[in-house]
Amino acid sequence: MNNEMTAIVEKMREFRLDAGITLQEIEQGTGISIQRLKRIEKGASPLTVEEMEELLSFYQLDANEVLSYGSLQAQKVQKQSRLTKGVIWAAILVVAGYGGYQGYQVFTAGKAAVAVTDAVPAVAKEEKVNDLLSSQKSVAKPTAESKKAAAIKAQPALFRLAVSGDTAYRSASVRPVAGTDFHLIPVYGFTPGGDIPAWLTQTAKNGAAGIDIANSDVLAGKAREQVTAEVKRLRSQNIPVLGFGTQAEAFAPYIREKNGTKYGMLAFSRIVPSVDWKAEAGQAGVADAYGTHILDDIRRAKKQADVVVVNMFWGASDSTTPERYQKDMAQELIDAGADVIIGHRAQSVQPYEVYKGKYVFYNIGSQQLELGFDGKTLKEAALVNGSNKKIIAIQK
Repeated sequence: MNNEMTAIVEKMREFRLDAGITLQEIEQGTGISIQRLKRIEKGASPLTVEEMEELLSFYQLDANEVLSYGSLQAQKVQKQSRLTKGVIWAAILVVAGYGGYQGYQVFTAGKAAVAVTDAVPAVAKEEKVNDLLSSQKSVAKPTAESKKAAAIKAQPALFRLAVSGDTAYRSASVRPVAGTDFHLIPVYGFTPGGDIPAWLTQTAKNGAAGIDIANSDVLAGKAREQVTAEVKRLRSQNIPVLGFGTQAEAFAPYIREKNGTKYGMLAFSRIVPSVDWKAEAGQAGVADAYGTHILDDIRRAKKQADVVVVNMFWGASDSTTPERYQKDMAQELIDAGADVIIGHRAQSVQPYEVYKGKYVFYNIGSQQLELGFDGKTLKEAALVNGSNKKIIAIQK
């Protein structure tokens, strides 16, 4: 890395230490490994544009705030003033244009004695470059109070949960969602044996994602012992599997904690082909949603977690609206302590409802639901379909 990019890395490290943010928290929020972060901070490995964007997003800062943070290299900044910032911005944007660190090497190899305005090619991004450069402002040296405020701002306040629609276990292409604390993926076609799917290994890195196999096909044509062994293998690899196991395993919540709040996730199937599929005390099986035991399961989960999220396989697969029993059941589950209910099975997105301030997403179809919790309160919700994101207005 040259001096400009080194300055950015050093500023980010200074900010991280002041804010008390650990490398483990950054790894969970960005997907960049701790080992990689250590090498970047030591200057042993170059920082790519993609990594820089992930870090800026995690810290909730822009490049200007990073460059002006603290007293690090203050004299150099004062001497070079706007020219230095312009060169750094040009370097960043040229890297983005040429693609990662390779583009950065091309840029640094030929930038000697080149003016800032000449360093950026006349491409479609030129107007954006000019706007960014013209908006640079000198910033006063931060005070102790402003540092504290910036550190508070950098803390990732919301617990972010992503829930995918039904996903093929062996042929899926699922990408980790940046900044998500947990990603729950209901899968069908769960087959024992062979290698663990690469998409699952990558997505579930550091326990940040798990699968839900409470559905109507998990035991179809398969030996129960083989499915049970596969579930144990996944769990041994730090991949949570919800909705299957012995009674004690299948009906217990998977819990994640953030900022002192515990979030418990349960997975059930309201469609079970045979009564002997059900999880029992001495036999692994599906977490079924028949009878009243599910209400007791939720009450127990509520004693362990502050927020209980219920993922439910239910309804007709070809319907665009929920059935009457789903509406009645949803209210019973919320009365028992569920905070959010997320349904899946139907191919189409179905309407959602709010009951006693709690959200019921009857079916998310093939889309992905992204939720943001501020403590116990649901603050954000959106349905994502590829590059399209539909914001759901949360009632206050």
